[in-house]
Amino acid sequence: MMTVKLAGLGLFAVCSVYAQFSVDSLPPHGPAAKARALERAGRVADAESILRNALSAGNDSAEVHGALGLLLYRMGRFRDAVPELGRAAQLAPESPEYSLKLAAAILADHRYSVALDFLNAVAGRFGAIAEYQYNLGLAYYGTRRYENAIAAFGKAIALDPKMDVAYFFTGNAWAGSGDPDKAVAFYRKAIGINPKSAGYYLALGKVLGLIGPERDPESAKWLRKGLALKPGDAASEFALALACERLNDLPCARPLLEDVVKRYPNELSPRIVLARIYAKMHEPEKARTEREAVKRLQEAQRRSNSERPSFSDSELHPPR
Repeated sequence: MMTVKLAGLGLFAVCSVYAQFSVDSLPPHGPAAKARALERAGRVADAESILRNALSAGNDSAEVHGALGLLLYRMGRFRDAVPELGRAAQLAPESPEYSLKLAAAILADHRYSVALDFLNAVAGRFGAIAEYQYNLGLAYYGTRRYENAIAAFGKAIALDPKMDVAYFFTGNAWAGSGDPDKAVAFYRKAIGINPKSAGYYLALGKVLGLIGPERDPESAKWLRKGLALKPGDAASEFALALACERLNDLPCARPLLEDVVKRYPNELSPRIVLARIYAKMHEPEKARTEREAVKRLQEAQRRSNSERPSFSDSELHPPR
């Protein structure tokens, strides 16, 4: 969905950096090693089949459950990964790999409170590991407890000063708590460690644009750098178009917005801004066309919303 793309880098766009799987200790001919080799060859379905067959044959080992859980995680099947990683952590409770990857899977499934409870339960075993503190920070960040998130990310950075994602999410937490200047400092640190992550440039460019018009040229500069790293990224194109509009560089904004609208015609925000750009460029017919498209989309949204049943939050969740 374009809504996520336009919002920028989501919570788990980079958190899976620390969901890698070490194969050094795997038996060279065991099902986990065979599955990993198949995955590397692009035969993901075959890899999953080997692991599930091993489980069906009675191989109830942490190694096989863990390998299957991590495979499912890398496939984006986070909810399916949780029971496998949970069983692996149960069978090998002293292994940080399975417990921390279980936390990552729960987080990737957006169950932040559940992840927080689990992480608190294993703090005594794994609290001195950078990945633990990073996951803890994500759990706090997901529940908008930004002060706690910043503290946890800070511990992760102290344990691993090169963990660029921890700097990045510290920046996110400062931005979420209303301090864009501090966010800028941490985004810069993340870029300094990993200058190839386009999402870091997008975040920095967007937050600079929030500070004030005096930072708009710098905002556009960083957004251009990010777009150069990831050409055609819709979120970066939209953010740069807004920066260009603020700088009154309408020839810059126009083609970016036209590209986003062409690729995501059912998104409101790009069409609203494009209509405004056409009006400023004295192209009334094109502006009118976009405004009419906006009205149609708004009416479709109203109809869709009116057809949905209304539930209170308490009705959607069982009592605890």
